Amino acid sequence: MDTASSPVKKVKSPALDNINTKTSVICLKVPEGLFDAITAKKHFTKFGRVQKIKLFPKRQMCIIEYDQPLSAERAVLNAGAFDGFMFDVTRTKGQIRRKSRKDDDPDWVPDSDVEEELSAMRGAPTYRVPRQKGERKLKLPTKVTTLLPKRKPVSTITRIKQTVTPRTATGESSSVTVASTSLSTSEAAAELYQLRSRVSLTPDEQWRTLDARDRILRAWGGAGSRVKVGGATIGTCPDMCPEKELLHRQAEHQVMTLETIPDSDGQLEPWRAVKQYSRSSADQEIPMCYELRPAHVLTRTCAYLLNEIADTTRQVTLADWFHFMWDRFRGIRKDITQQALCCADSIRLVETCARFHAHCAARLADLEHTQFDQKLNTDNLTKCLQTLKHMYADVGPELKPREAEFRGYIALLNLGDSNFWWEIKQLPKEIQKSPSITFAIQVFTALDNNNYVKFFRLINEKATYLQACILLRYFNDVRARALARIVKAYAPRGGSRYPANEMMSALAFESVGSMKSFVNHYGLRFSKTESELTIILDRNQFIEDSDPYPLARAVKLIESKRQSTVGEKANEAEAKLLEVKKKEEETMLKMQQQEEIRRREEELKKLEKQKQLEEIKKKEEEKKQEELRIKKLEQEKKAELQRKALEEERIFKEKVERDSQQCLADLLEETNNETIQDEAMIQLEKQLEEEKKKSDELENLLRAALSDV
Repeated sequence: MDTASSPVKKVKSPALDNINTKTSVICLKVPEGLFDAITAKKHFTKFGRVQKIKLFPKRQMCIIEYDQPLSAERAVLNAGAFDGFMFDVTRTKGQIRRKSRKDDDPDWVPDSDVEEELSAMRGAPTYRVPRQKGERKLKLPTKVTTLLPKRKPVSTITRIKQTVTPRTATGESSSVTVASTSLSTSEAAAELYQLRSRVSLTPDEQWRTLDARDRILRAWGGAGSRVKVGGATIGTCPDMCPEKELLHRQAEHQVMTLETIPDSDGQLEPWRAVKQYSRSSADQEIPMCYELRPAHVLTRTCAYLLNEIADTTRQVTLADWFHFMWDRFRGIRKDITQQALCCADSIRLVETCARFHAHCAARLADLEHTQFDQKLNTDNLTKCLQTLKHMYADVGPELKPREAEFRGYIALLNLGDSNFWWEIKQLPKEIQKSPSITFAIQVFTALDNNNYVKFFRLINEKATYLQACILLRYFNDVRARALARIVKAYAPRGGSRYPANEMMSALAFESVGSMKSFVNHYGLRFSKTESELTIILDRNQFIEDSDPYPLARAVKLIESKRQSTVGEKANEAEAKLLEVKKKEEETMLKMQQQEEIRRREEELKKLEKQKQLEEIKKKEEEKKQEELRIKKLEQEKKAELQRKALEEERIFKEKVERDSQQCLADLLEETNNETIQDEAMIQLEKQLEEEKKKSDELENLLRAALSDV
């Protein structure tokens, strides 16, 4: 065979030669649909103007060169989703060629089995993003496809790059840059529709499907649209662990014992899974709204950790228990920060986290450094309290009923700070006078005066359990200073003896053994007689600058104060609040019952009074009716008398009239003379007028008499 026609010798330089590494990207595990030149150009021109496209179908790889570095960055972020399939997109880097077998042997042909194995290794999934971070040396194909001619890029719907600066609960402003979106709504809908047809049976396949969905939604830019005014995403996840993380942990077997089904071989129980904490990094994607848990779900998660995990009876070590609880509580705090929550629920959650770390500082003090890091626990406690300081500054008094308690914890953590008094004076007057701050001031005064006896007495008599847990960090330092002071006071020149029981009582040692270990650490020895055990105080043997003595548990002095479970103690304030609410409800119920009784009594009184008024009204009405009846009878009597008087008057008038007519007739009969008759008539008329006057007077008298009656 002619060497000139050999396909191996046609490739005179690597595929990455003459490629600008700043403006080009390399794609691995590319789906078959993208090895069509027109389709590839259409897909990659969504992110910028394409200069060159190199396709390698056998290796499932392609190299895209853009005209600007910004276009390459867009492609790295958004180009890894096509037709429902996901592939890796990374930036190319310049490679230094080394001599290999291929360079020495012109007839060398790559082994297909080795190539398949390397391809599988390149496609191995990572925890967060399938895109590979590191660059690998690529074995290029023997044939390079023809470069596409330069054309005007297809116009797509692009969106403006936005910078969101949310204010976190810690008071810091974190600038978040949202990458420019490249998919239009129709394109994103089409790719999501194609993704729906993918069959996913195993947890790994289901996780990859969800990851592809997230990439499409991020490229579209509409997935995280539930955003607050300040720019933070509003969480919508209804579960303690998001579905995507749950599937990924199942696929990668990242399951802790406390999340498994009891007596099973590490099988995850979904309702026990709690979202893990993931450390923030510069290239970490902005979480989607369905990956963040809202406040009520975080509250439910915290309740599960306190009620089911804090006092679990499952066989786990203290170190594993602490790692699980610390990791999940830190995940809760991160969700609060990413959503910029500052409400009553979020404050209560951070307070619970602070109590948990305060408890662990004393309970896990005797574990090895590899199992429990006291410094890391203190840092987390300090961060919780710092977050609470900023939250308290942003809310009203009704949302922070436990502020005084945690202000006291902050003061106890800063007893060695030179600004202790300044910090106290910045607090409101009512908090300065609270028992927590008063106790912190007393402890500070005892330490400032090196009064070790008062220090331990305050812890024994006045400190609460969590206050004592925080003060454990000062125990060995106070004891060392006290021992140095005792040596200087009781052995100024030579050796002397000091009763061990007094030392044990004054410095609150747990046992004689712990006291001996502490005293021997500083170079002093013991002497035992028949009557008592004494310490030989010798200034020459005392090692004042010895290394700090390691902390240990204080069961008698501290842990004896805890009269409840860990979950109840971590949620102590909530329990107290519930108890107060219960008492308030009982008081309100009693008040309501008393008010109901009083109301009923008033109603009975009103009814009785109303009945009395009705009876009085009834009597008055009866009296009025009787008066009306009597008046009516009187009126009827008057009418009867009047009628009789009128009848008598009528009869009298008729009689007078008949008599006058009879007299007139008699007079007419007696006189025939006309003159006589005229005179008689005149006299008769006069007589009639007189009679009429008399009858009128009589009638008036009768009327007057009737009116008087």
